[in-house]
Amino acid sequence: MGASLQILLATYNGERYVATQLESLLVQDFTDFEVLVSDDRSSDATLEIVQRYAEADTRIRVLDNDVRHGNARDNFFSLLKRAAAPYVAFCDQDDLWLPDKLAVEMAEMHRLEIAYGADAPLLVYSDLAVASEDLSIIAPSLLAYSGADPHRLSLANLMSQNTAAGCSIVVNRPLYRDTMRLPANVDGVGMHDWWMMVTAAAFGHIGYVDQPTSLYRQHGDNSVGASSGSPLDIVRNLGAYASALLPNEQQLGAIEMRVRQAGAFAEAYDGQLSERDQELCEGLSRLLDLPPLARLRWCHNHDVRNATPIMRLGMAWEMALYDQGRARLAHEQAERES
Repeated sequence: MGASLQILLATYNGERYVATQLESLLVQDFTDFEVLVSDDRSSDATLEIVQRYAEADTRIRVLDNDVRHGNARDNFFSLLKRAAAPYVAFCDQDDLWLPDKLAVEMAEMHRLEIAYGADAPLLVYSDLAVASEDLSIIAPSLLAYSGADPHRLSLANLMSQNTAAGCSIVVNRPLYRDTMRLPANVDGVGMHDWWMMVTAAAFGHIGYVDQPTSLYRQHGDNSVGASSGSPLDIVRNLGAYASALLPNEQQLGAIEMRVRQAGAFAEAYDGQLSERDQELCEGLSRLLDLPPLARLRWCHNHDVRNATPIMRLGMAWEMALYDQGRARLAHEQAERES
């Protein structure tokens, strides 16, 4: 019999952090696990470090990987294809798991199984503590720090704003193996964790553990980091962006990512979504074809909105001025090339 849970660890040039993370996995209160490691052809000592741990502990297995994925999303999807356990947990190379992480998340998973049945697609996620590079605590709660609402878990809510960090997610096999599908072009997917959340919202159930289970390390090389959602910081950032009057490349890209992912979701699950969810995804995929005020009205009517009023204001500003912002960037690009 194999382990009941597989921890999927995607690594790339993480020699400064990966040993600390592996140590935290090996002292988990929940012990019935196997660690599957996919290294994305690191150019530093990451793979050598992981292999030393694998030689010392049979619960760690380094997978052969002769393909350079180039990003964490595709590396994690490759791990999911090779996973086979009843449950899987996603693991980043640079965090530190608290000893009870898996135990409390699996307790919530079992609660969901009692409520909805073991065959239901299920996902559990938890809060995290935001930490500096040396693991000093910046904020005791990632969700409070970022302004996210862990109870806004409808498909519409999650299409607008993902509330779960991948390193906090545990899913069952009915979700990751039997339900999850990918579009023909995976570039339509924002991140692996976001895709798992919207899939669970559409077809299953999501449970939330209201306590930090990891130290979410922030440093210059994070694939995705923590952003402050305090009203003061949002206003300060909006003020900096608004000095140019129009949304910048990052903000425009965030709107486009929501739109692309909605279209990719409708494609991947065509014929499986409810009529309401199909209409939601197709409508969001065409959002930028609407006039600016119609975009805002559509999002309001379908509850495709961020958690707080000030976040919604920022998103509304980005959508209303999207066309002008994209035109300005195109003009600037043309000037550079002339």
